Amino acid sequence: MRFVRGYEAVVMKNFLVVADLHLGFELELERKGIYVPHTELIFNKLKLLLKITKSRGLVILGDVKHMIRMPLEREIRIVRGLLRKLIELVPRIVIVKGNHDGKIEEICSDIDNLEIVDEFKLGRVTLVHGHRKPKKFTILLMGHIHPLAPRFGEYEKAWMIATSEKRRIVVVPALSDLVGSPIPTSKRELKVISPVFRTIPIDRLVLYSLEGEYLGELD
Repeated sequence: MRFVRGYEAVVMKNFLVVADLHLGFELELERKGIYVPHTELIFNKLKLLLKITKSRGLVILGDVKHMIRMPLEREIRIVRGLLRKLIELVPRIVIVKGNHDGKIEEICSDIDNLEIVDEFKLGRVTLVHGHRKPKKFTILLMGHIHPLAPRFGEYEKAWMIATSEKRRIVVVPALSDLVGSPIPTSKRELKVISPVFRTIPIDRLVLYSLEGEYLGELD
């Protein structure tokens, strides 16, 4: 597993792995009079990452789309449009379903070389979204939490790396810049943010910036 310095991504076995695109979130902002080229920014970031990492596959750890219920027609067009552009850049895309990905199979039914799964394996690493209780694993790579760490009076995206006996959990920051949640101040509070942490006792949890700088640990 190789972290891509400065980005919310890792590379594993020639796959680029990212999480939480939340395509369509910009539609909520538009209703408030705020216009953001969200999908274009996501596409440009993925295009750059695929180029610099020379990846031959793309794994998205859930929440490709934003609307939890049946999406608006415009959101459907946004999701299809982005995935069709991405499949021109990379020969294989795997979507690990998240809690926002209702109807994603229907939306993507006419897109070739795209798989939709609940869980994906790359060697010893299990890849999930993180909104369900995980099955047996040694190393777990997940999204769902959109972790933000406090710094300089503000918040910035952060990697969360937790250990539990001989197991390790790596939480990937959201690729979208429109979503984020402050990380709990203690390990006890982790149970609130994901079922993963409700069933697994955490021995240590360390935070790192996108640049790889140590940001501290949870008590």
